[in-house]
Amino acid sequence: MRVKISYGIEIEEIPEEVQKLFDVVSEAIQTLEKQSDTIDDLLEAEEIDPCVSLMSKMRATLGAMDARITDLSNILEGYSAYLKQNGVEDEVSTPERRPVVDPPSSDVVPGSPEPDGGEVE
Repeated sequence: MRVKISYGIEIEEIPEEVQKLFDVVSEAIQTLEKQSDTIDDLLEAEEIDPCVSLMSKMRATLGAMDARITDLSNILEGYSAYLKQNGVEDEVSTPERRPVVDPPSSDVVPGSPEPDGGEVE
């Protein structure tokens, strides 16, 4: 059963706290990579039942990640709204921040490259 919990921190500590909470997502990504490698090995060995079982665990990991990312996104949206409302949004943006790797509109799983029109299939 999923429950909501809450606790209080200073407003300026939100980005750091979200980073700490996001570490759970990073750990889950590592777990997914290991599960994926194991599934590849199981498929190659044609061990179907363990593969299906591990895929079920993988889906649970993805679900937990999705829930955590949703929560963190909601926290950051509220924080951003607070900053905009109080005119402090420019103070938080610093050049030391790492760039965003993928824009929100990018595919999670990249598709195959589109033909450039020079090839005939």
